[in-house]
Order: sequence, then structure tokens, then C-alpha cells
Amino acid sequence: MAVLLVAAPAAATTEGPAQDTTSHVRAAFVEPHVDDARVVRIEGAGPDTAQALPDPRLFVDAVDRADPYRVHQWGLDVIGEEVLLGGERGAGITVAVVDSGVDAAHPELAGAVVDGWSVFGTDWGHDTLGHGTAVAGIIAARADDGTGMAGLADAVDIVSVKVVDPDGGAWASDVAEGILWAVDRGVDVINISLTTDVDAPVLRHAVRIAMEEGVVVVASAGNHGSDGNATMYPAAVEGVVGVAPLEESLAGTTFGSHGDWVDLSAPGTRVFTTAPGGGHTVVNGGSFAAPFVVGALAHLLSVAPHTTAGPLSPDSAIQRLVDSTVDVGRRGWDERTGAGALDLAAALVDLGPRRILGWGRAERAASLAATAIGDGRATSAVLVSDDGWADALSGTGLVGPDVPLLLAGHGGIPAATRRELSRVLPRGSEVVLLGGEQVLPQLVVDELEAGGWMPVRVSGPSRIETALAVASRPSLAESDTVLLASADGWVDAVAGGVAAARLGVPLLLTSGEVLHPAVAAHLAALQPTTIVLLGGPAALSMDLEEAVAATTGVTPTRAGGMDRRETAEAIRDLLLADAAGMTVIDGWDDDAWVDGLAASPLGLPIAIAPGPGGATIQSSGVLATRQRVVDAAS
Repeated sequence: MAVLLVAAPAAATTEGPAQDTTSHVRAAFVEPHVDDARVVRIEGAGPDTAQALPDPRLFVDAVDRADPYRVHQWGLDVIGEEVLLGGERGAGITVAVVDSGVDAAHPELAGAVVDGWSVFGTDWGHDTLGHGTAVAGIIAARADDGTGMAGLADAVDIVSVKVVDPDGGAWASDVAEGILWAVDRGVDVINISLTTDVDAPVLRHAVRIAMEEGVVVVASAGNHGSDGNATMYPAAVEGVVGVAPLEESLAGTTFGSHGDWVDLSAPGTRVFTTAPGGGHTVVNGGSFAAPFVVGALAHLLSVAPHTTAGPLSPDSAIQRLVDSTVDVGRRGWDERTGAGALDLAAALVDLGPRRILGWGRAERAASLAATAIGDGRATSAVLVSDDGWADALSGTGLVGPDVPLLLAGHGGIPAATRRELSRVLPRGSEVVLLGGEQVLPQLVVDELEAGGWMPVRVSGPSRIETALAVASRPSLAESDTVLLASADGWVDAVAGGVAAARLGVPLLLTSGEVLHPAVAAHLAALQPTTIVLLGGPAALSMDLEEAVAATTGVTPTRAGGMDRRETAEAIRDLLLADAAGMTVIDGWDDDAWVDGLAASPLGLPIAIAPGPGGATIQSSGVLATRQRVVDAAS
């Protein structure tokens, strides 16, 4: 059998050698050898020509499985998964998993596995061993769907390259052929959680070609640290990103191979992931550290173009991951953990703010929804009038990481809103319209029904009554926490709306001087245990505070300051102190209510951009911590 080592349309053929027309074309003839071994003869210029070269077996880099019922994704916590925005999980990036196949029918990988190739035939979408499915789950398991687990980059396209047999082994020539097929397929990143202690030229050549074509190759550093600690390939091939496994304590594992081929380290023990047949398991091994780095890399490559850093080359993306690691071993680089532990949060922060652009209100709202929520991930949606903020302020209690807030108006559903609904919300799902027909006419209802969605109108005679109607929805009706803002302006309510969305609590409105009778009646009936007033005494008077206490028997907490900027900071500190970033809006722009409300699914506190008089955002150190900034200032 001959394997053509060239990244070209005819790559990975077994029909015979091709003419050596480039500097890296080699025809590798696979021949049987003694004891069921195989050798490779490489035809072409170079010192390897005509030599009987080894075609070693590579093996999956896993150790014994741990408790399969232990559902605890500690790995996501330590690498900073909390900074990931739902709509940016590796979109537009294609990853090849060179392994034992991937269970393409697994519910957690639904739609993620888009193509494949198998050295055994057409079975790339099946995985009897389970190793490749476990690797793919760490990278791409569907997140934010309320079930199972969360992959790091669940918007990537997975290409399954099946080279491993049911015994857990693969010939180097088969791995090489699979690598070259993946390169021809146009993948961006290749995950190889396989190792051998033989530096096989056939494998080294294939890896080199992949890198010359701009493909990043990430490989397990090995599991033989306590078993001779031989140099492991392909991780030890120059240019390959070698990843060592970490314990939960962030110490290097005793079983992990160690040496100068270790570039960085990632979680590799008790890793919860997908198993063939729709199940899950917990696994150990260097095999499962590499896909953490692959998922992180997919994030960097997909997000960078939308930040101040701009698009990244593969080499610069890898360097950012290495430079942002947490030093967990000996000071500086060490042979067990490399540069340190993967820290995706730090790498993303270093990209700078992500700016959300849009010419109109509907376009900006749609852009923010796309940043927050992945394709087909919404469970419902909220539509508000593009005419003004009156009814829109109370809608954030219905918004969340899987519920966008979008705009419509007298002219019906704008094109940007329609596109975003089609992208994010499955047909048959509920769309809540906030406000009466005077702001969202019957035309909007008709267009939603024609599109296959289920419109539900929630409204009242005024913005205050609309907020009460929202608070009476089943998801909010029994909340023991209530946020209360002035109905006379939008800034404090918008800043508090993010907290309402993230905490899943209602936001009520009242006049700033006197507690509205309908609100008083609602509070008296609900008897919440926590009431937060959004704004200082100038926004919600002391008389109103006393009326709230008298009505409920609860002394309200106030999140407020001397101006809108300080109030936004107080809301952040009181209700969203654990958030990993912020959304920056212009609190003096009459249109900025759109940005603040539409950003609610992100769950990031609002920061008011410098306004009149040159005020500055009091957020020193934000970019130096594990936080990100979304710049929604229009």
C-alpha cells in the first residue's frame, strides 16, 4: 500500500506514488514485516529514500476510567470557562479528531460532527472504543442546553478521522494518511491524542505538511511518566503543541510523560465527557488534556477578529495560550507542566474589548444576541418596541443565557430581528411581545405566526402595569427577590436588568417619589424576602423606601450612587460581583437602552462609558483580572 504524503487534492491516496513536484512530496510504501509489524519505504529525494523505516503503532493516551457517575467538570472552572460568551464558542473553526472515530449520533454532539474519513471504510461516525467520542465531547459537547455537559467550543465543526482500531492502536502510516486527509478537508486544528515512542518519518512528514499548510497540530504529551518516560511522538515533533495532564490541584500527574516536548498543561484527571451510545463517562489521561487546548484555541481563532486584537495567525494564537498560562510547577517552564496551566480567561482578556457594531437599534440588538447565544440555542425570545424603552425595561426578568431580547415595531419585524430569530430560535418556540398593539401591532403577531413561532403578548395600561404583568409570569411569580427601579428613566433599570436576567428575578417599576398602588399591592401579596432599590435617593426617594418597608415588613437594600455611573457600579458590586467581565454602554446616549437591554443574556454587569465632564469608569484592574469587556457603546 502506498500513502502519498502531500497536502493536495489527491492526498492520502492508496493508489500509488505521484510525481514528486514539490519539496515535500513523498510516496510512503507500507510493507508487511515480521511478527505482524510493518515498515515504510519513502520514495523521493532525501536521506530516508529506500530505507526500511519503522511504521510503529500509536496508542490512545488514556489510563483507567474513573467513577463514571461523577459529574463534575472541574476542568472548565480552572481554565476560566466563566468568561465564555454563548455565541462565540469556536464558530467558524473546523477541528479534526484523529482517533477511534466519533459517535456522530450522540445527543451532545448533535450537528457538531460534519464529516469524516476512516482507514477502515465508512465507519467514521461510529466509535466502539469510545476514546474519540470522549475527546470530541471535551471540545464540542453542546453547552447551555440544560442537559449533560458543556464542551469548550461547541460551535466548532468536528471532522472525525478514524485510524484507531478496537484494541486502541493505530499504525503511524494510517495516522499520517488521516492527517493529510484532514489537511485537504480544510481543517484549522488537528487533535491527536495518540502516542508512540518511535520517531517515525512517515508521521513526522505528515505533521510537517499540516503545519506548512497553516494547520495547528495539538497532541497528548504521553502517559508514560512513571513507565520509563520515553520521548513521545507526535508531541515531540517540532512545532506540535504538546499538552501534559494536570490533577485538580493543578499539579502535574505522576503518570504524565515529561520532557522538552511539553508546551503547556491542562486538566487530565477525572474529566467528565461523552461516551458512545448517548452516555457520559469520567476519564483520566493525557488524551483528555489535549482537547482542552484545542477548544481554547478554537475560541481564540473565532473571537479575535471581533476584538481590538484583530485576527490571529495559528502561531500567534498558540503563543497567546502559552503566554497566558498559570505557572504551576517550578518557576518558569518545567518539563512536567511546560509553560504552565491553560488559562483561557487570561488569553481572551488579552485580546481586548469585543466591540458590538450595528447601524440601527434592531441591528445592534441582533448583534448582541448573536454574541450571547449560539445557533439554535434559544428556548424563547422577547420582542420589545423599537420606538422607546417604556415597556422594554421590565423584560429582562424573562431574558437569560438562552432567551434573547430583540426589537420590532410598527413596520413589523425588521430584517435583522428576523434573521436572528431564524438563527437562534427553533420554530414552534414562544416569542413574548412586551406591550400592547399600539407599540407592537398585529402585523408583528402575524409575521411571527407565519414564521412558525408562537407569539404571546404581555402588556398593561402603562409601563408600570406591564412590569407587573411580566412579574406574574410563571417563571417569576414566586420569586423571593424583587428589584425596584424608577419608571421615569432607563439607565438604572437597564443596569439592574442584567441582574434580573442573570438571577431570574422580576424588575418592577414605580414613580420615583411615591410607591405606585399596584406595585404596593403586588409586594404585599408576594411578601418577598429581599427587595433591592436601584438608584440613589434622587431616583427612588427616602419616602418611597419607607413605604416599601411598611408594605412588606422588609427593609430594602439600596444599590445606588450619586449618578448613573456610580449606581451601575453599585449594582455590579451588590448583585453581580462574581461576573467575569462587563458590558460598556454610553449612559448619556438616548439609544443606549437598546444596547444595555439586549446585552442582558450575556449576564455581564453594565458599566457606563465616560460621559459629560470626562468622568471615568471606576474599574481599575478589570483587564488584569479574569474578566472581559463587551463594548456595546454605539
